[in-house]
Amino acid sequence: MQRTTISFVVLSEDPIPDGMELETILIECDRGGYVLVAGGWKTERLNEAEMAEALTAAGSDPDFFQIIL
Repeated sequence: MQRTTISFVVLSEDPIPDGMELETILIECDRGGYVLVAGGWKTERLNEAEMAEALTAAGSDPDFFQIIL
């Protein structure tokens, strides 16, 4: 079980509106008024209990990955 955190930095003249979809931000970086500066990712292993907790915190269910605790 893996959790991957993806991060990036966006430069813009004005604040990015709250709730703007990630897809829209990336389109703005590609074609619009935002500049994508850097990106990176980190992957970490989770045991079943940690994944169950992460799924629950994300509003999903441990059954999504067939986790039975």
